[in-house]
Amino acid sequence: MRNLNLKRRDKAAGTVRFDGPFNKGKQIEDNTFHSKVGRTPVVVSSKRIKHFDSHFGRRGDALHIANSDPNKVGELISKISRAGVLVPEFSAFFEKPEEHGIDYAYERIGRKSLVKNRETNQNTLSKYLSDFANKDSSDPSYVKQLRALLSSTARSMGTIHRLKILHSHPHFNNFIPVKSRVGVIDFYLAREVNVNWSNPQSIVYEFRPDYAYLTSNFERIGQRCKPERLKVFDSLRTYFFRKLVERYPTSDENKRKVLRTLLDWSDRTSKII
Repeated sequence: MRNLNLKRRDKAAGTVRFDGPFNKGKQIEDNTFHSKVGRTPVVVSSKRIKHFDSHFGRRGDALHIANSDPNKVGELISKISRAGVLVPEFSAFFEKPEEHGIDYAYERIGRKSLVKNRETNQNTLSKYLSDFANKDSSDPSYVKQLRALLSSTARSMGTIHRLKILHSHPHFNNFIPVKSRVGVIDFYLAREVNVNWSNPQSIVYEFRPDYAYLTSNFERIGQRCKPERLKVFDSLRTYFFRKLVERYPTSDENKRKVLRTLLDWSDRTSKII
């Protein structure tokens, strides 16, 4: 493998652009690999410029458009970081015009390495919620821990939305617990939106892709939840969305309307399942 050639550093975003072939190394998730930038271990996430998700038909299909300007992605991550959200160190990107895609590389989030000891999907919010859904008995201390993780996740996503930024892929595997906080990763689809905070319909419309992913994640884990866990799991879901909309710079009435919409999406789906 030939070492990558350094082309440019974006000081504002802290990103590096590289040119040349590289070895993606061990695959840990779909389109996600352990790799190296020079001699530095990184996680590389390879994504295409545009794709279409049609499995959210109940709420309207979500068109996902990857940000074609990696420097803009880096700027959004920097903006989110300055607002207090724990995000990964966005270290490099690789342009792949022949495949109409871009590879993003990141090394750590907070003090937690994303490439040492364990694969990223073994320490995620999805893993903790799935473990709870499959437990034989309810452990109050574990539920308390889950509430803390969900609170941190919801506040982070609420802050991102408050900045008028759409994450576009808030899968529960993209939330990484780091001590008492939860970090957010995978911003390749992130973009700014023109939301009108005085209009609840505008809020729901602009953030619909994020809402679709979040409600879908709860629904999927809820399907595997033991019957005796469902009541507690439902309360955790309601708690999460309440904490999310609490961060919005809008009236209490508008927050209640958005919250009712989010809970209604999940409730209708759970009755279909």
